[in-house]
This record gives sequence, structure tokens and C-alpha cells, in this order.
Amino acid sequence: MTAFLIVALLLAVGAALAVTWPLLRSGEEEGKGRSWLGPALLLLLPAAAGVAYVGSSDWQWDAPAGPVAVEEAPSLEALVGQLEERLRESPDDLDGWKLLGRTRAVTGNFPGAGEAFARALQLSGGDDPEAMVGYGEALVRQDASQFEGEAGRLFERALQRLPDDPRALWYGGVTAWRKQDFVQARTRWQRLRQQGGEPEVMAFLDERLAEMDAMLGPAEPSGDLPGGIRVLVELAPELAGAVTPDAMLFVLARKGERGPPLAVQRRMASELPVEIVLTDRDAMLPGTSLTGVGALRVVARISSSGQPVASTGDLFGEVAYDPGVTDRLSILIDRQVGAD
Repeated sequence: MTAFLIVALLLAVGAALAVTWPLLRSGEEEGKGRSWLGPALLLLLPAAAGVAYVGSSDWQWDAPAGPVAVEEAPSLEALVGQLEERLRESPDDLDGWKLLGRTRAVTGNFPGAGEAFARALQLSGGDDPEAMVGYGEALVRQDASQFEGEAGRLFERALQRLPDDPRALWYGGVTAWRKQDFVQARTRWQRLRQQGGEPEVMAFLDERLAEMDAMLGPAEPSGDLPGGIRVLVELAPELAGAVTPDAMLFVLARKGERGPPLAVQRRMASELPVEIVLTDRDAMLPGTSLTGVGALRVVARISSSGQPVASTGDLFGEVAYDPGVTDRLSILIDRQVGAD
């Protein structure tokens, strides 16, 4: 502190000298009648600055010398407790619940993190992607089979809303990998790999992508690129009760309203919501390509009979696909064959 005061005093004197130097010079040139003004200001300005600083500063001038005590930072557990107390007072704080979920996950309290993210998801009306991924992560960290259950569905919903979210791409890729849907897993992890990240994660992705390339061959273009159509398929909530556990889902691309299917993929309807990529591998006839065929209709249909041909009572949804315009399709199954 002494060094600081010395430096401050020297600076004040320098500033005063800069101000009074013209007055000192003028006093010498014009006689002794005004020669007192410059020296007086030279003495008064630093003194006035010192008095003003001491009077306005909050420094404890009478405090004993010695090391300054540093207040110990609160522990993470203490911060969690403070946040929990605040949320008891403000239980509708969406961001607060997400923060609590992230903090509990960092401490390894995944049951607690799941409760916090579940509350956040409830407050958001089931539409907050961060809460979806956080809740899904908490579920799978407690039980890996949740990849095939609620957690997997949460990751798919999150990807619909944030298709480039790194955590959603990671867990969505794991979900597809566990289902042995290697085309989808590769698509998601390639997008994640392009974003970069920690060397350990990049090395893992490189290894997995190399394995899938060896199994599937070179990656097919997808989404907005010729030769592949990325489709996210969801079921309208009001129709969930109309789907039997063994129902099949068919996603097909065809030319025109009633043209024959050019490419088809079959899945279990229980996988919904699901993202798939239709490529030339899904062609109905060998040698058929989705490249260069122009605009298509893409249909998603739930068949209770297990057959790709539409029948009365089947649930479906469809959208147009323009390869020059469309980036990524989203189909909501919300209609019924034969319904008025």
C-alpha cells in the first residue's frame, strides 16, 4: 500500500506541475506580482487530491498491516444447496432447474439430475431440447437399456429441434448404434466429427466411423445432398393409442401422388420418433437411383398388417421432397387411410 501511495503522490505532483508550469513561466516574465500563484497551486493541487482520495476511498486506513485474508469460496455442494433453496422459493424457474440438473450431473448425482431435468421438461411443456438431452442422459447413466426406451425417444426429439446439437448427436448416434442402424449412426457421428472437439472424443469417432465404413462401404450422401433423403418421422400424440406393439413402419419415396415406390425402409413402429436416411440401397429395383429423379413424395405409414401396401385403417403422413430446395424432411403421422 505504501508503494501505491508514493506512486500516486508522484503522479499528482507531475499533473500539478503540468498545470502550473505556464503560471510559473508567466510569473518570471511579468514580475513578482503574480509569481506566488504558480508555487501555491503546485503545493495545493497534490494536497487537495490526497484529501479527496482519503475522504472518498473505502480503504480501511486504520487496519493493521499484514496479509489480506481471502474469503474461502463456497464448495460445489454448498452452491447446489443454495440453488435448491432458491428453487423451493421459485419452483417455476425453468433455467434454474436446468442449471440444477447440469450441476447434479457434474457431481455424479444422476438420479437427482434426472429429477431436475424432468421438472424442467415439464415446465417447458415437453419442448426444451436441453432438458430432453439432460433427462435422457441421466436415464442412460443409470440404466443403459433406456437407449431403447424413453431416453432414446428424448434424443430423437431433441435432434428434431436442434439437429446440430453436439450432445444430441452423440447420444442419438449411440442410440442408432445400439439398434444396429449403422447408416443413421454414421450420419450423426459424421456431423458431430465435423464440429471438432476433444482429441479423445475425435479419436473414438474416427475409430467407429472407420468400422462403419468397412461394413457399409463409402458413406452415401444424405439430407440435402443428391442420393440420400433424411427424414424425421413422428407420430401425433392423439394417435399413439391406435398403434399395436407389433405394427410396422414403412417410409417410402415415390414419384407423384400414386406412383410406385422407388425406395423403402421398414422399421418397427415402436421406434417412433425415428430419423432415417433413404438412399439408393433402399431402392425397390436394383440399379434404381434417387439421384436426378426430381421432386418426390415421401410417405411414412404404420401398417397393422405388416404389409407395405396401404390398407384401410393404416396411419400415415406425407410431404413433398424437392432435391434442389429441401434440406431435411419432417413427417408427422396424423392421418388414417379411409378416414373422411
